[in-house]
Amino acid sequence: MEWDFSGFHLEEAAAEILARIDPAIMAGLQVIRAKAEPTVPLGPDNGGHLRSSAELTVTSHEGHIRYPGPYARYQEYGVFYRHGVFGAPLKYTTPGTGPFYLTGAMISGREAALAAVAGVLFG
Repeated sequence: MEWDFSGFHLEEAAAEILARIDPAIMAGLQVIRAKAEPTVPLGPDNGGHLRSSAELTVTSHEGHIRYPGPYARYQEYGVFYRHGVFGAPLKYTTPGTGPFYLTGAMISGREAALAAVAGVLFG
């Protein structure tokens, strides 16, 4: 028995999938950002600057969600650790916001993010 693979055009299929990887990663990042956004603290002045500052980037098949500045890092992790010494727990004045806003969104939104990635890759 012989198989003729000449009709499969595997190179074209591989190139099409490779071209979809970065947009698929961006789709997953957008799901995680949308999941995180309601729980992101508003910012030191309660003006919403931290919440609206998420930067999404995809380069070389690698995605990043970044909330800029030391305040964002402090709000994410500062509840337990502050400048090398243990500090008092942070206070969050806006209901529903709190620490680990991005980490929590990555955990709770993983299935939806993977579905968004798969939808772009194979949809």
